[in-house]
Formats: sequence, C-alpha cells, structure tokens
Amino acid sequence: MTQKRFVHSTKIYSRKLLKLQADNGSLESGLNVIQQIFTEERISWERVAYYVDNYLFPQDIRDRRILDVGGGDGSLSLYIHIVRGSKVDVLDEYAGHGGASSNLEKLLHRLERLGILDIQVIQSDVRKVVIPSVSYDCIYTRNCVHHIFGRKISRDSDVTTTMALFYDWLVPGGSLVIGEVGWMLVWRLIPPLCRRLFPEMEYGRKSSYRRWRLCAEMAGFVFADVKWYVPYRLRWYRNLLGNELVNTFLTGAYVLRMRKP
Repeated sequence: MTQKRFVHSTKIYSRKLLKLQADNGSLESGLNVIQQIFTEERISWERVAYYVDNYLFPQDIRDRRILDVGGGDGSLSLYIHIVRGSKVDVLDEYAGHGGASSNLEKLLHRLERLGILDIQVIQSDVRKVVIPSVSYDCIYTRNCVHHIFGRKISRDSDVTTTMALFYDWLVPGGSLVIGEVGWMLVWRLIPPLCRRLFPEMEYGRKSSYRRWRLCAEMAGFVFADVKWYVPYRLRWYRNLLGNELVNTFLTGAYVLRMRKP
C-alpha cells in the first residue's frame, strides 16, 4: 500500500501497487470473496443489493466513474464496483463523525483481501479536498450530509457551496444522488416508541429532501427524481408503499437524484 499527500489535509490510499497473496496461492473470484466478507461481518448481501439496484442506481452504470462521499467501510462501493462494474473512489474524513473510527482500516483490509487495484480511498473533509473538474459521471452519498450540515446548526449557503463542488467534479449530464433520512416521522410523536425503534437517530440533524434539492438547484443542478425507501422486508409492496405519505410511517428514508445539465 502506498500513501501520498494530495493536499495538506488529504491522504490518498492507492491500491495500484498492491500485490494480493491469497491463502491458497490463487486469486479468488471477487464476487465470492465479497459475499464471504459480508457473511462474516453479518452484512446482508440481499439488502445491499436491494438498496443499490432499486434506489441508488436502477440504471446501467457499467464503466461509469463514481465518487462515494462518506463511504465509510465501503460496503456499497464494493458492491457497485464488483457487481455493477463501475470505477469507484471513496472519499471520507474517517474522523468518527457518524461512522466507526475503524472504517478506514476495515475498507483497506477488504481491498487487500479482494485484490482490488483500482479503487482510490481519499481521506479528507469533502469541503477541503482538491479534485479536478469533470472527474466523475456520478457522485453519491448515503446518510452523510446531515452529519456535515445538521438542520439546526448549519446554513443553507454552506450546503450550496459544497453542492457547487459536486457540480464542478461532475461531467455534463452527471448525477448527484443523495440518500438520507428525513425528520418528518410519525414515530417522533411517540417518544418511548421512537427511542425503542430508532435509539441512535439524531432527528435534530435530519433534513427533508427539499432542503438538499433547493441547495443543489442554487448550485446549478436540476431536479431528476426522488424515491421513497421501502424496507427490504416489505419489498413486495414497494409500488404501493413507495410514496411520501406512507414513508412518514416507515423509516423516513429517501433517495434524491439531481442532474448537472
């Protein structure tokens, strides 16, 4: 593994010089290995596939250049890279804000075990990193932006400034995909039930998709669509339950898609 300074506050972990040494002396199938890793770590392969294929990227993304902002341990990125055939880079501060402090080490270990040579892990604050213009076809973030721009403690102008960075990094026609959880949930009206169902939810930081949409539009994006997440266990009723009203009685999760003209 090589480690380089990109700018003052940024570290790049390049996999290009990595040599995989498989225990049995041969390279294993990436798909089999990642499924084994998920099983060992008790991550549901089916739920990751359900979320990515139905909400983040229902379209063909083969050979697309994608940036995962706030990618954490890389579970989504590895699925997108191995199964969906995209070139993915992971950007995260890895400072323990909303994610485990061990996520960087976990991701690098996964990449080594998989023998993946072309994923770049960028350790930096998204607001300070230097990335060349028109570098990516898509930028996505899941459960990340509310940690940076909490609803009660941040200004929309600051959000717009970061959205403008995303706009610059995307190619014309590129997509910005934001997966988040809103604060408008019926369960909040019943505190004991809310604490039982969502004990770690920070509702004061959550925002409606309308806030992200407005700030993205101020940065030059145009609205594409928003999808309301239906839990995996209710997936057979996705067409019936996938609307904003029902969403307030479920998880409050949504996926907003914006497009760079």
